[in-house]
Amino acid sequence: MHKKILIVVDDTEVTRPAIAEGLGIAKIYHAEVVFYYALPPYVIPVTEMPLPDSWTPDFHYETVRKAANKQLAMAALQAKKAGIRSAEVVSAGEDPAESISNAARTRKCDLIVIGSHGRTALQRLLFGSVVTKLITLASVPVLVCKKSNSVRLQVSANAVKPKRSVAVVPAKVALARIKSNHRAKKVVASGRGR
Repeated sequence: MHKKILIVVDDTEVTRPAIAEGLGIAKIYHAEVVFYYALPPYVIPVTEMPLPDSWTPDFHYETVRKAANKQLAMAALQAKKAGIRSAEVVSAGEDPAESISNAARTRKCDLIVIGSHGRTALQRLLFGSVVTKLITLASVPVLVCKKSNSVRLQVSANAVKPKRSVAVVPAKVALARIKSNHRAKKVVASGRGR
């Protein structure tokens, strides 16, 4: 179903669930992954205090590019450990949602995976929301992963129970296993499985 997945990476804690879910989907569909980091735009500080001479657009982009490369390298290492082909892309733009949407289109990705802070409507109004705008702009599906406290579904032969774990079981796989287990119990209960 999915051949190339764009996973949005940044330096916040919401990136981890997005990377984990994106890699889980890539593993199932044998898809390639593109890790994407949108550099924040340079903002001229408004202050009455004099700014150091080093506070230039070049200094800003050099600093944020180093941080981006570090995050992308960690994500690429996770993909390599999982046996998934990956590429890393960094770009700058005034609007992160437009940059992400353009990167997905340019790289011919058929799914975008992004983390979300899970802000309220008022917080989104005050601070803006890259996710909300991305969903509107993107020409492909957008999977939004919320920050979690590492509670994942662990599927066993008998039941689905929440357990603390670092392994991620994609919802589609979990549902398939639950349905399969449910059908097996029906067959045994009706006596047809003996």
